[in-house]
Amino acid sequence: MRKVIFGLFFIIFASNCTNIDHLQLKTEILNTDIAFSDYSLENGFNKAFVAFAADDAVLLKPGRMPIIGILAIEEYHHNENDEELVLSWKPTFADVAESGELGYTYGFWKLSNKSDSLLSEGTYVTIWKRQKDSTWKYVLDSGNSGLE
Repeated sequence: MRKVIFGLFFIIFASNCTNIDHLQLKTEILNTDIAFSDYSLENGFNKAFVAFAADDAVLLKPGRMPIIGILAIEEYHHNENDEELVLSWKPTFADVAESGELGYTYGFWKLSNKSDSLLSEGTYVTIWKRQKDSTWKYVLDSGNSGLE
């Protein structure tokens, strides 16, 4: 009987012990979001939103239905002209689920032209999913314009 009780205790204890370093994962997500913005600055936001998207990613844009899946995101951004525009953002917060599989960032974005004249700015949220290769890709991105 003691062996059964000890075995059950061990199983319960072991299932509650995780080796997930949440601080490390939050740092990874923040760094990924910063790299996403840097990629946008270097290569244009059209390429960035494709390069950092998971296969099943969703973009929520004002005035339109959700853009679902990497192929739809590629098509949407293929038709957008970003040659004279600069989109950058800065995450101000990140968190990660207890499981370590999902996380999110939010922060501030700005859109300007190549001569650095501010066109618009706002806030955003990005939901990240850890991939099988341990990288992070976004699965949902949305922003809104206007700051007071």
